[in-house]
Amino acid sequence: MRASAIVGTALRQIERLHALRLDVENGTPASAVVESQPGIHFRRKPLIEAALKAWTSERLAKAMSMLAEASLDARKQSDLGETIAHRALMQITRGAARSAGDPR
Repeated sequence: MRASAIVGTALRQIERLHALRLDVENGTPASAVVESQPGIHFRRKPLIEAALKAWTSERLAKAMSMLAEASLDARKQSDLGETIAHRALMQITRGAARSAGDPR
């Protein structure tokens, strides 16, 4: 699978999570938001609910921007695509770990 495709898949997941998080910030409980979504496998529901509690819409918007830029860069520079994708995904992971209190 090409690096730009991997980044694109991650971007779509973050976009969906962002839309759900906006519902949470408008007062709907995370559990209700997850339950109202068709197509989410029951084993993934607790993970998505935890992500909705851990991420803010602002942080998700920043992650979307970072992934969109990485996707474009990976397509433009296909020889560096893997490195670009890896760097973007690691930056998002480190940011998530820091906000969760992990010292990474």
